[in-house]
Amino acid sequence: MEKFRINRILFLSVIIFSSFLYACTSFVEEIDLPFKEPPIVVHSYLYPGMEEIQVSVLYAANVGGGRNADEQQPVRNAMVRIWSRIHSPLVLPFDDATGLFSASSTHLPVVSGVEYFLKIELPGRLPIEGRVMVPFGNKRFYANLVLSETRGDMHNLRFDAHIEDKLGEKNFYKFFAFVEGERVCVDGASITTTPFSDLIFNFTSLESDENRDGQIIFFPGRQLYYSTRQSPGNCPHRVDHLRMRLFFLEEQTYRYLESVYAFDAAIGNPFVVPQSPVTNLTNAVGVFGAYALVEKIILAEDFGL
Repeated sequence: MEKFRINRILFLSVIIFSSFLYACTSFVEEIDLPFKEPPIVVHSYLYPGMEEIQVSVLYAANVGGGRNADEQQPVRNAMVRIWSRIHSPLVLPFDDATGLFSASSTHLPVVSGVEYFLKIELPGRLPIEGRVMVPFGNKRFYANLVLSETRGDMHNLRFDAHIEDKLGEKNFYKFFAFVEGERVCVDGASITTTPFSDLIFNFTSLESDENRDGQIIFFPGRQLYYSTRQSPGNCPHRVDHLRMRLFFLEEQTYRYLESVYAFDAAIGNPFVVPQSPVTNLTNAVGVFGAYALVEKIILAEDFGL
């Protein structure tokens, strides 16, 4: 499962605005602005079958606080609860080792088609609340080997992949596929192997079925090159399988990630005004998200490799 990189991106808007405000007021030192507590940052993702539920609750970095924006401080004294209409509230204690609020899902299993509720209470602040419906996965995705040729000491491969979209639903995806295997190095009587994993796409963008409901969503692959020559200092690649992972995202989770990526792309672009990422939380920023993950592994021999 991919770890979405969002901590740094999410609060740049807060830092940019705060920096601008600080710069403007520094010229008029007699104006004493009241201190305003930084916002709370919350991230949690639910998915079917997860064994441990985790919630990250952080203080956003504040201008003049002496800390880097990438070093948000965890909130420790919050009451964090998650429940559904068919499950009693689960209290998540703070774990000093991870800096997260976490608990086993034994008493709150995460199930597709069930809506979950989050409530976070902190002294002196309004409660933070969110809700999310855990989606069902989509197993209708496939890969095709479109190029397999050997030229000299190199074996060239290219895979394409596609999703058969579900008709009559709003669907949101993030798709990954990897060629995996081992590099085999022979040095005299010694043989060592090193695993490798190569993404078959040039990028893995977020995809929705907007304007293509029920259609094929196509993912063209990039060409991969693997050495076949065994010699001192050269280790040929042995392809074992293709691993595909399709994340079926809940809509608000998709919208949040889409806005984070758009904000990141706008940084440094003078022709685009960055917009703050969206959120499905009250009295906080971040996301209480959900997804379903379906993974397929296709052996190399099934492709004739």
